[in-house]
Amino acid sequence: MQASFEQELKTPNALSKQQLTVLNSLKRHWQGLTLFLSDPRIPLHNNRAERLLRNTVIIRKGSYGSGAEWSGKLAAKLFSIFQTCLINGLDPQAVLADYFEECSKNPGPPLADVSQFLPWTMSEDRKTAFALPKSYTPPG
Repeated sequence: MQASFEQELKTPNALSKQQLTVLNSLKRHWQGLTLFLSDPRIPLHNNRAERLLRNTVIIRKGSYGSGAEWSGKLAAKLFSIFQTCLINGLDPQAVLADYFEECSKNPGPPLADVSQFLPWTMSEDRKTAFALPKSYTPPG
């Protein structure tokens, strides 16, 4: 395919403007478009990423967007926390409730050490306490 489009690019006068644009774009992005061939960790498609974004897009559309830049940034941070919990099989509502409970014990600045709320540093007992039901299928 690469040889074919490069051959066609050698005769630009025979191509329409749109064809030339497409072929030049293909040439410019060829390395990225074929990267999955040399690295098995890279999937051929982005279905997982699309599925992970689906709920966020639905929520954004249902709430008519954020309305202000600060609220958009807050929403992005919260969606990231929610997805991190879900991917790790944790109930985001339970984890956040526990975090807020801990914050309420010390009014003032937020907790300095949040490691007990992060799935990768959370103790196994806490993971079990915050676990979603076994019937839950994590996103992606």
